[in-house]
Amino acid sequence: MPTFIGRLYLLLNLKYRRSRDLVNQHLYRMIEQELQETPMMRAERKKLSLIASLIASLQQDEKLEASKTEEDKKGLSRAEVLDEMLSFLIAGYSTTTAALTWFIHLMSIHPEVQNKVKKELAQYNMQSLSVEQLDSFTYLDCVLREMFRFVPPGFGTLRTLTVDDRLPSTGAELRKGDLVLIGIHNMGRDRRYWSGPVDPDQFYPERFLVEGNDANNNKAASISFGGGHRQCIGQDLARFEVKAICARLMQRVTFGDGGPEVNSGEYAGDEGDAVTPKRMGVTITFDPDYST
Repeated sequence: MPTFIGRLYLLLNLKYRRSRDLVNQHLYRMIEQELQETPMMRAERKKLSLIASLIASLQQDEKLEASKTEEDKKGLSRAEVLDEMLSFLIAGYSTTTAALTWFIHLMSIHPEVQNKVKKELAQYNMQSLSVEQLDSFTYLDCVLREMFRFVPPGFGTLRTLTVDDRLPSTGAELRKGDLVLIGIHNMGRDRRYWSGPVDPDQFYPERFLVEGNDANNNKAASISFGGGHRQCIGQDLARFEVKAICARLMQRVTFGDGGPEVNSGEYAGDEGDAVTPKRMGVTITFDPDYST
């Protein structure tokens, strides 16, 4: 579908425009409040505040900077600062919830994996989990890495070409300004990059253990959070959130398969910018030693 169709829909959507204007007004007030601080205060706040850090890059003369070439421009315009703040305000929630949904679904249809996770967590107190303890959960790490490879919550990512290029594998010509869709899901199932003992169309967390590692496991073949300089800036927080919540769930409940008619998964449904299971019906059983 041409991209202008989406832009036209949003332009004519009164509810969207009202919501956008309300959020923009709030963010602009935050920018103005930060600008009223003294330079010394902003310098101190820059160490701890993302907003202060962004505003420190604000252009002093937007008209002058706008007249320059892209290579010569310095700093960020107010519109660019606003975009960055908006991204931090609303981004990530749908992909994180989608990841948790896939985790529950996968545990319900792979009880042997669920049992291994529970066994790893069993040695720790249910009342508290430290960051150091979370870091030590090697098998849970493998499960989450495999989940992001097997069913990435984002179907793909778009990039705009800044120069003409040619795909070496097919010879296809790409022109500057073209939009290129990088299929994250397809890359995670490509046998050229996942040539281990187990088919990439199978959910197999052990492929990320040293002894079960894929022979040709390229880090760039699993990019749920992107890669390079433009990778997701919040990926560490997202991974930490998902791991902490999954650990707590596995300490307290067991998920069971509700049957193929209601729990078939199917990488089909979508919620905003995230892909969720089309059908997910699981049973939930509180573990016998669950007390709080």
